[in-house]
Amino acid sequence: PNSHKLDLENTLCDNTHAGVHNFPRPDQVSAIAQKLGITSESTIVLYDNQGIYSAPRGWWIFKSMGFEKVFVVDGGLPKWLEEGRPVVSEYLSASGKTEVYGQAQENRVCDSDFVLANLDNPAIKVIDARSAERFAGSVAEPRPGVRSGHIPGAVSLPFARVLHNRRYKSEDALKAIFAELEVESSEQLVFSCGSGV
Repeated sequence: PNSHKLDLENTLCDNTHAGVHNFPRPDQVSAIAQKLGITSESTIVLYDNQGIYSAPRGWWIFKSMGFEKVFVVDGGLPKWLEEGRPVVSEYLSASGKTEVYGQAQENRVCDSDFVLANLDNPAIKVIDARSAERFAGSVAEPRPGVRSGHIPGAVSLPFARVLHNRRYKSEDALKAIFAELEVESSEQLVFSCGSGV
């Protein structure tokens, strides 16, 4: 109840450039926020119909645009239904219009030039969320023209490894995974995957 629909493929992507799921332009996110009546003081709660898939991307986008009170429903709609919570068949219509919205946080998004310039920087760690096989280059990439393998110096952390039953693993389990990867709290983390989700 009381939900708006945000379409990952069209609303939360910049489709004016080649590539898959390009990060949206600040003006796109501002337009979405204005249309939905979201202000810098709003609490934004995101969920998806797969459990944990596209909602974290929405979280990242809104956080990168300066919205601080952004949350993801762990387990998404499947968990909501499993718990017997109420549902409705219609989304709210986007009738709001606001003038106050977030500002782009340049330090929360980087491009390939930044990664390339910092390949030898020990303070930056690239974490690749694709499958171990794609990371190792032992299987072909699913998109034509994309080379197999990984960014030099990156470490592999397949996204499925942080999930259990379409929910995030416990905080302790996640800490153990990152400790195994030798991630230091002082390091700047850059996450990469094959499709921007």
